[in-house]
Amino acid sequence: MIHKSIAFPILLVGCFVFFWCALAGATDLPQLTPNVRNALVRAQKALSKGKLKEVEQDLSPLLKDNAHPLVCFILGNAYFLDHNLDRAYKVYDTGLKNAPDYLPLVENFASVCFELKKFDTAAVYFLRAWHLSRLKGHVNNQFLYNAAVSYYQNGQYNSCFKVLKELFDISSSIPKKSYCSLLLICAMKVRHVDTAVSYFKRFTYRYPAVSFLWLFLSKAYIIQKDYKDAAICLETSYRLRKKGATPKKWEELANIYAYTGAFLKAASCIKYGYSGHYSPRILDKIISYYIQAHNYKEAVSWLKRAIKVQPAAKRYFLLGKLYYEHSDFNKAICAFQKGIAISKAQYKRLGNIWMLLGVCAFETNRINLARKAFLNAEHYHQFYGVAKSYIDFISLLKD
Repeated sequence: MIHKSIAFPILLVGCFVFFWCALAGATDLPQLTPNVRNALVRAQKALSKGKLKEVEQDLSPLLKDNAHPLVCFILGNAYFLDHNLDRAYKVYDTGLKNAPDYLPLVENFASVCFELKKFDTAAVYFLRAWHLSRLKGHVNNQFLYNAAVSYYQNGQYNSCFKVLKELFDISSSIPKKSYCSLLLICAMKVRHVDTAVSYFKRFTYRYPAVSFLWLFLSKAYIIQKDYKDAAICLETSYRLRKKGATPKKWEELANIYAYTGAFLKAASCIKYGYSGHYSPRILDKIISYYIQAHNYKEAVSWLKRAIKVQPAAKRYFLLGKLYYEHSDFNKAICAFQKGIAISKAQYKRLGNIWMLLGVCAFETNRINLARKAFLNAEHYHQFYGVAKSYIDFISLLKD
């Protein structure tokens, strides 16, 4: 899963300025005694240098039932940096008893709960952190996402989805990819992919130039088996990317278009994706799309191109069949003869080709060639009756 880790706790090294502001006198924290203030200053300097043991020596004696929240905050951070999560949990918990609304402490406690796999508690405290950030006028929606991840990890998918809906409802900017990913995964769990589609449609309307929003919308459509809209959104996403999509991605998109019956779009996508660097396999795929789209001209053109790249009996036979279907018998004869000449197939596998060659030759009054072809076709039980009828008729003509 991509949601196994979330935001790292607020570490003191990253909150140096905040710490000194707190020392200057934060209104939502108890006053510091000179003894505690001096210990905190020493601990802060030690922590900034990575001297975790010194932090513990300075602050552990101050850890008691009514310990100052900053003492718990800094000491808890030291334990967290030292990967002593259980002690960090206990220290943060002690601090919260005296300062339940101290946002950095709430966030760090939520984070350590997550790391300890106490996901239900983590979710509760991330939600509290989000509400506190709103009250303080600097709302942080990452807390909502972290709460949703916690619920998801705990298997509480309905709670996760509820939080995610609130996150998307209040969002006034482009949602992060991680938000979109979790929304889609959770929507599948609770069977509300239609809700995810609604959110993705809303944000693609607001931010039509953001490629990954179209990508997630296409994924949601695929889950709903709405392959036509999925293909349109996926193509939009690919064309918006600065570096574009890989040829393989364009080929996958072509497969989706082909599945919906949009064979010309499928051909267009695969041609665009490979940009002239066509392997025989890709050429055969393009040919197949044009044939299914009943675009005879393009199919013949790409078949000729494929034959130049890699002459193969099957391509000559396919070219011959296309000519035959459009009554271009002389060209069909030429294609069939070239295919037979290079075919490594056993004699019994060419019955249909001999039959078609015979018909083309007969239609162009090349009687000897027609008779030879029908004699070969006569060896196959499925063509025996028709081939013999042609042979008998040719014999009558000669007589």
